[in-house]
Amino acid sequence: MTNKKNNRASFSLDDDLSSFTTKPISNNNVDQKAIEQAAKDQGFISRTVVAKKTKRRTPYTEQNNFKSREGMKDLFLEFCEEEGVFWQEGLEQAMCMLIQKKASKELVKRVNEYVQENGISLEE
Repeated sequence: MTNKKNNRASFSLDDDLSSFTTKPISNNNVDQKAIEQAAKDQGFISRTVVAKKTKRRTPYTEQNNFKSREGMKDLFLEFCEEEGVFWQEGLEQAMCMLIQKKASKELVKRVNEYVQENGISLEE
């Protein structure tokens, strides 16, 4: 089975392979932490699946973009912080309260229905 000319093993389909055995692969002497550190050093990323964070759904879907006078935004955000509400909820409450105080009866009726349907708290 050895080729004497170049000292390489030769193989033929006529060779007797009954005595041929393989060595079992052993993972006992592998340092997993060293492998992970080497991979990290080379810029490889882990293929383990990371649980995807779900985004909290918000009932606020309408886009509002408007300008206000200088300083009003800061005052309003401070108010929302004091009340412990997000600015969307603070704006909604403020608009509903203003409409209830200054608008026509028909509009006030519609706002009251909106407040009930959406569970908005308008405590003063």
